[in-house]
Amino acid sequence: MVRVTEIVGGDTEWNQDEVTCNSLCRGQALKRVLNSQMIINVNVAERRGDKTLITISNSVLQRMIDGKTLGLAVKPLGAVNASFYALENQSGKFSAKLHFNYR
Repeated sequence: MVRVTEIVGGDTEWNQDEVTCNSLCRGQALKRVLNSQMIINVNVAERRGDKTLITISNSVLQRMIDGKTLGLAVKPLGAVNASFYALENQSGKFSAKLHFNYR
């Protein structure tokens, strides 16, 4: 299981090719950089190649659109043996996608 939280502080100009937890935090405590309230806890898909779906609330999505949050962090809850595809993998074939429900 993993916990998804918002990145609300730290280095606003972090580079995905070089970022580490220490460089993102820039001397701040991790609990100040990541929102202390989780967005959601989710089980990671069990089989290789399966999808892990994460529901993001309207308020979190709006903060992302408004630039009030720097992104999302995925943290393991206990021992997790998993990896997630990077955007660059196979020209984005497996990259994260947003699906919208509207009324």
